[in-house]
Amino acid sequence: MAEPLKRLNYYTGQFLEEPDFKAEQAFHRRVLQMLTYATFAPGVLNGLSVNKIDGSRVVVLKGVAIDALENLAEGDQQSRPIVLTGDITLNLRGGPGGLGFSDGDDVFLYVRYQEEPTDGAVPKNTRFQLREEVLILRDTGAGFTLNTNLNIRLALVRLAAGDLTVVTDTASRQTAALRLSAGPGPGPGATLTTITVTPPNATLTVGSSQTYMATGAFSDGSSRLLTSAGDGLSWSSSNAAVVSIIAATGQAQAVSAGGRVTITATVGALSGTATLQVQPAVSPVDIQFLIPSQQASGGTVDISGTNLRNPAIASPNPATGTSVRLFKGAVSVQVPPGQTTARPNDLAGRQVVRVNIPNRPGAWAVNEIVTLELLFGGGSDTIAFQYDD
Repeated sequence: MAEPLKRLNYYTGQFLEEPDFKAEQAFHRRVLQMLTYATFAPGVLNGLSVNKIDGSRVVVLKGVAIDALENLAEGDQQSRPIVLTGDITLNLRGGPGGLGFSDGDDVFLYVRYQEEPTDGAVPKNTRFQLREEVLILRDTGAGFTLNTNLNIRLALVRLAAGDLTVVTDTASRQTAALRLSAGPGPGPGATLTTITVTPPNATLTVGSSQTYMATGAFSDGSSRLLTSAGDGLSWSSSNAAVVSIIAATGQAQAVSAGGRVTITATVGALSGTATLQVQPAVSPVDIQFLIPSQQASGGTVDISGTNLRNPAIASPNPATGTSVRLFKGAVSVQVPPGQTTARPNDLAGRQVVRVNIPNRPGAWAVNEIVTLELLFGGGSDTIAFQYDD
């Protein structure tokens, strides 16, 4: 039998001990986690995309997922938030900080809930810190017994020929789906007349996902959400090579960039549609060197790094779609368009971009360190810069 929900009743002069405060926390956490479980199946809610940086590294972008706890002692089913507050870069191959995987390895990335005591020695610590944990597991060919209610699958990374491929299809990435009831239903004799799909228009980048919903309008004027189990609702994509979709749940996954795709919800002879556009995923810019580190006013600097000439930028002019600026606090100086040009790769194979730096603003002190920011096709990075005049 499920344990009843109980919370403290406060009054003036009440004497409270440690168990009382823990009970107060437990009540609110239990209610929130029960509601979350009732609303979503475990998976990624937002963000947590896995993007390729180069042949060795991937970046897991910040985001939120939820897990699922079932058959608890209280008799409940609950879900906890898994929050990645910042991006995490992983070097899957060898070298400094590398994880030691090699060509031929299939590597699965997961996140799971974790909390740990902080601020003092156990058991007298005064804080618990939520700490997301990224699991990196190699597919040995024997199959996994990992509990995907607790470990949320983000992507499969395949290493081959000195390069890597990030796979985020519905078998490799776990997306949180809405747990929806069919609703009370129409009145006697009422029939389904129209189907409306939401969202009607959406844009995704490769690797991201979207869960669709279908609302049915009936001949008696009533309306409600439609489901696969209750209404025979089925979902389809006009181009599965660009967007795949799970027929029973409406979870759409952006597979490749390819323009607009029509998402269709069908019940019997009736259908409703929505439009989904898929854009290329943009790898983050990674500035590794600034040559020289000090520069006189009005000169040029060469910047080395990766993804400085993103494929989304029209070649051979990397200035198209870019933003380059220097800033100090809230004050910034924009590098005018056309002042950024591509250079040959350096000896290490890194891309090089040459930037014409504007003169130092009069309010900025000589030799003062400011920040140089590059935005290329949606990916950005910053590095310290110093005028030397």
